[in-house]
Amino acid sequence: MLAVPVFDMAGKRAGEIEIDPARLGGHVRPRLIKQAVVAFLDHQRQDSARTKRRSDVSGSTRKLYRQKGTGNARVGPIRSPIRRGGGALLRSAVRAP
Repeated sequence: MLAVPVFDMAGKRAGEIEIDPARLGGHVRPRLIKQAVVAFLDHQRQDSARTKRRSDVSGSTRKLYRQKGTGNARVGPIRSPIRRGGGALLRSAVRAP
């Protein structure tokens, strides 16, 4: 029998439980242990990262070039998501909860 410690909600040791090792499967499953460790470490992250939207990026909303005659036709504002340094598109499906 294995002696497993039991803790109360305050984190203090409340006692022990005896568990039969045969009920645990009898062998170590490394993939399951790795999955548990990765899940634990993932929940330790601060999870406060975010990207800037178009309105958060500095820059004007005017067109960079006129529409025709420059060889750079149909270029939009500098904050466009297509350009380097531009803001992300505002999509409700992309937002984190």
